[in-house]
Amino acid sequence: MKSLMAQLNNEEKFLSDPPAEFDGIFRWDYLNSAFQEATGRNIQLMDIDAHVEIGGHHLMIETKDEGVPIKDGQRQALLQHWAKGYTMVIFLIGKVDPIECEIYYPGGEKQHIGTVTKKKLHAICKQWATWANDSRNSPPFFYAGNAR
Repeated sequence: MKSLMAQLNNEEKFLSDPPAEFDGIFRWDYLNSAFQEATGRNIQLMDIDAHVEIGGHHLMIETKDEGVPIKDGQRQALLQHWAKGYTMVIFLIGKVDPIECEIYYPGGEKQHIGTVTKKKLHAICKQWATWANDSRNSPPFFYAGNAR
């Protein structure tokens, strides 16, 4: 259990509401020392809360509960994917409706939407999926419901 505790801040809370299609816990924290030994830095493996790929385009979503900041290294890693131009990254703060939302669109635009409902977030994801599915090489995606 010590290994599990190193991975999870609140084991009881995590296990009371496991992620979609939860199939158990892989104790990967033993690998962190490989990165530390090779680089001399405190580099650690991280998870991505949600990721989908359609037509070579990627959507990545990271969620944190209110009052829990996204770690700098995790934010930087996700934004490295975004900077390549084929990934949309959504940061969500809060686990219940409404949710604080910040979006990094493919092509470079960043938008802090403020609070969104799950219904609006669904619409954003659906429009992104339609765009990604229909047009591999089209201009960058922007949610039509937002003033630019």
